[in-house]
Amino acid sequence: MRKPSSWAGLLARFATVGALATVTYLIVANMLLKFSSIQPEWASVIAYLVGMVVSYLGQSKVTFETKAARSRQMIKFAILSLMGLAMSYLVVRYFSGAYPEYSSVATVLVAIAVPFLSFFVMTFWVFIEPREKS
Repeated sequence: MRKPSSWAGLLARFATVGALATVTYLIVANMLLKFSSIQPEWASVIAYLVGMVVSYLGQSKVTFETKAARSRQMIKFAILSLMGLAMSYLVVRYFSGAYPEYSSVATVLVAIAVPFLSFFVMTFWVFIEPREKS
């Protein structure tokens, strides 16, 4: 478990990297929506995948300061990301079907919910520090 004094720094680094990944997602999704004929849910999927790469690199190296890529962390991150991707897809699909004029609002909802949930899952599962053997 992390020391309480380290939580502020961890959260600040997570937010910074997350903001970069979120901005990446928003730019890619909305550019695809504006400049292509791709369906909104697929624009979201593509944008999410691009943001996922930015997120993994930043969270593993900057936020959680992993020394080397660990296959377990990458697998856990991929699982978390696929869950976020499914959430992203379903939210945008729902909005584009029920309220097509608000497809861009759906991308903003995804951009808020996914990072919030991801922080907790990354902290307590993906990048959890292994216990030292005594």
